[in-house]
Formats: sequence, C-alpha cells, structure tokens
Amino acid sequence: MKWIYIFLFALFAYFTNANQKGFREFPQNVSKIIGSDVLLRCSAYPSGTEHDLHSQWRSNTGALLGFRHSGVLPGHGGRYSYVRDSPDELHLKIEKLELDDDGQFECQMVRQEIGPLRATAVINIIIPPTEVILTNYKEGTVLELQEDSTLNISCYSPNAKPSPKISWFLNGKIVNNQVSNWEEYNPNKTVVAFSTLTLRPTKSEHNKMLTCESLHNETGTRLRTSVTLHVLYSSERPKIDVVGGLSNVKAGQNVTLICSAKGGNPPPNLSWYINDRPISTQYSYDFSNQ
Repeated sequence: MKWIYIFLFALFAYFTNANQKGFREFPQNVSKIIGSDVLLRCSAYPSGTEHDLHSQWRSNTGALLGFRHSGVLPGHGGRYSYVRDSPDELHLKIEKLELDDDGQFECQMVRQEIGPLRATAVINIIIPPTEVILTNYKEGTVLELQEDSTLNISCYSPNAKPSPKISWFLNGKIVNNQVSNWEEYNPNKTVVAFSTLTLRPTKSEHNKMLTCESLHNETGTRLRTSVTLHVLYSSERPKIDVVGGLSNVKAGQNVTLICSAKGGNPPPNLSWYINDRPISTQYSYDFSNQ
C-alpha cells in the first residue's frame, strides 16, 4: 500500500493544479534571514471516515522527504523535521536556514475519499551584506587631487540577497549626479551590487569626506566606507598694499609694502621683484583668513 501512495504522489507532481478543497491550512510563502528557523504549516480537514490521511513534503530540490510521523528527518544536517500534533496535519520545520533551503516546498496529502492534495510555499532566504569595498582605494585613504580634475571611483557590496542599494555621500550630502549602478548575479542567487561615481572636485570640497554606503532595506543593514579629498588649487591673484595708505612718497622716505594672496592649497610662496630682479623678502601665512 505504501508504494501505491508514492506512485500517486509522483504522478500528481506533473499536474499544475491539484485538488485543494480538502486543505484546512495551506503553507504560506515566507522570507527569512539566513540562520533563522521556519515552520511551514499544512493540515487537512478531519475526515468522518476511518480512512487514514497519508502526508509528506517535497523539498525545494524535488526530493520527497517521506511518510513519517513527527521527528527529525534524515539528511540536511538534522535541520529538517516533521511536526505533527494530530493525524490531519504535517508541518515542516527547518532550523538554521541555509542558502540551499531557498526555493519551493510542497505539502502532499492523500486520503481515499478526496484523492491527492498538493500545496506549495516558497522560502525566500534573505542575506544581508557583510562589507562594502572601494575598488581601488583603502578605507581612510586621503586622495590628493587637482581642482577640476576627474576622479572615477567605484565600490561594491558582494553576496547579499536581495541586492543592497549603493549610494554616495559627500560630507553627509547625497550625490546623485554622474553615478552609475549595476548588479551581477551569482549562481547561488546572491547579488554583487556595484556603483561608480565620476567627480570633478572643487576647492570647496577640500578636506571633505567621500562615502560609499550599502543599504539593505530587508534587514536594515547599513555599511559605509570613506576616503578624504585633498584638493590642490591655486590662490587668487596677489595684490600690493601700502601701509598707511600713502599714494605719493618723497625720495629717501621709508615705505612699507604688503603683498598678499588669498587662498591656495598648498599656500603660495610670495616673492618681491624690482625691475624683474628678485630681492630679499620675509613673508608669513595667516591661516585665519587664508
């Protein structure tokens, strides 16, 4: 008799629709974080006859887990077990979910007066990202760049499921322009998320922090990696001031002239020339007003 029931289940596995009127409780699709536990519930309405209900589950690989009562099932590292509190139910419990558990499972039941019953449920394994990596730079690197030069910088966040969202921030403000995002899918259904930013830094972005962020909405996981921009730029055109504001001086009169230039990274070196001949000078740099 046992082999007859196995044959019936194998036959009905080819059907896309099955009689589901006898089900009292259907297994439900579920999304679970890797490493957690799940219970797929399945039960039929009690029968008023003396006919027994024969139940089993089919795994996501298509393997039949067998007709058993409650208890741990063979294989799968002892993580699969049947839970059964009455003859009309057979729940499948999976502990410490692994990526290999991702997919469709099927509850199969048969009773003489109602025939075969089938109901499916999908387990969607969620895997948070564990890192976000800059492609060509180390975390915390100081990037020395000329003003208005082009910086192409990339980062990626590997082996998550589903894909995380990658964003760029400059000193905490999101950057939307010149950003390109794409994904690559692994055979095991995990995803590697990539992003490239093209930036032309200005002097206002000197000493600003550039951050790549990987955000996994399904788990709330947020990972960041950053570099600091060190922007090199020239100073403004130098100017000369006469101390005291004198516009006319007499021969032999002492005059103090001040040459100054604002800005510049690194600070400019100032020199004096008379008729294109350099003269000895002293200068200082005022960091308070650049």
